[in-house]
Order: sequence, then C-alpha cells, then structure tokens
Amino acid sequence: MRKLVVVWTLCFVAMLSFSSVRAQSVQLWTQDATQPWLLEALDSFTQETGIEVELRAIGFGTEEVFTAVAAGAPPDLFTHGLAALGAFAATGFLEPFESTLDKWAFAGECVGAGARTG
Repeated sequence: MRKLVVVWTLCFVAMLSFSSVRAQSVQLWTQDATQPWLLEALDSFTQETGIEVELRAIGFGTEEVFTAVAAGAPPDLFTHGLAALGAFAATGFLEPFESTLDKWAFAGECVGAGARTG
C-alpha cells in the first residue's frame, strides 16, 4: 500500500511539473526517509523527470508540519500516519486529491481510477 501511495504522490508531483514554471526540486517530508523502497522510488523519479527530491525525515508527531505551515513554509509534499489525518484535515490544510486530479486531463492516465473515491 505504501508503494502505491508513493507512486500516486510522485505522479502528482510530475503533474505539477507540467505547469508553466517547471519545478527543479520538491520537498518531501516523511517518517519513511530511510526506507530502501522509498529511496529507490525517489531515485527513479528523479532520473525520469529531472526533478530532485529534497527528503527530510520527520517524527511521528504533527508539530513539525504544523510549525512549517504556520511559518508559511510548508513542505511541497509530506506523508504521515492515518492517526494524524483528522488533525490535518481540521485545519483546512489538506485538499481532496480529486480536486487536483481534475485540473489536468492526463491525470487519470497517470494515477488511474483507483485514486478516485467516487
């Protein structure tokens, strides 16, 4: 399941790179920063897109992400455990994945029908 989420996330970043300003790098904050499967996926992503991923290890608390958001400098992407999802959603910080997918016609090909909640 984690690999699937990483693939969806990387597809999302790739979609962002098609905007008028091409990203040279993105920030990814995660608790899995040292996992070999993630490092391999990020290396492949960089090779395919030319977009460098600035990886930062974060703890299991939500403080780091909330502090960054309050300071106006949130990461481009982050992963966190499901237990924290409600706290992030309550702040209005999260946006439904579908709202981003709907902005680009090619997104469905990249992510697939499994990403839509219906």
